[in-house]
Amino acid sequence: MSGAEKEMQLEFPSLVKEIEDLTRETQNQLEMLGPSRQTSIDQRRVGVYRPEIEAREALRLRLRIRELNEEFAERMNRNGHARVFRTVQNEVDQESSRNSVGDENISDWIRKLYRDSRGVELSGTVNPAVLENMFRQQSAPWNQLALEYYNSVRAAITAFNNGVLGLIITDEDLRRNLRARLQRLETSAFRRAEEYLKPASPG
Repeated sequence: MSGAEKEMQLEFPSLVKEIEDLTRETQNQLEMLGPSRQTSIDQRRVGVYRPEIEAREALRLRLRIRELNEEFAERMNRNGHARVFRTVQNEVDQESSRNSVGDENISDWIRKLYRDSRGVELSGTVNPAVLENMFRQQSAPWNQLALEYYNSVRAAITAFNNGVLGLIITDEDLRRNLRARLQRLETSAFRRAEEYLKPASPG
């Protein structure tokens, strides 16, 4: 070890450790890729380098996600409420699903909640807890709809990644290693997404 390296270790121990960690991580990633492939023949044995394949598959994924987004928006519009909305003429909104909680008129339900909650609030005002309660009950279907949408998107992404690897990576060991690494990244990303799907605690 040179004098400069020793001095660097003494002055910047955390920086040296970070560099060493990055070096080990990079080395592990290189080892995962297998032996070096120097010749064009060896390189062709590993993967099929055809940009049109990746472009076509990526386009399919974008189209599939768009379809899922549109389906989700439609389902939220029709089924994202616990009670059917009504028009100003007090008629059932035809764009709303009939699969609601009971047959109670939503206007009657709102009036009942308001009457039952009246207390010490100022005249002409509404208790904020009542509005929160109404919103929570009316939006009860949201979590299930969002979970179903999430599962569909997750399945589409996983199928896309597996399909592309199968198309362009011909080396079985490398494909298996890359798939394992990709699955870890997917799991981490999906876990973060699932945090947003957890129902919020009341209050």
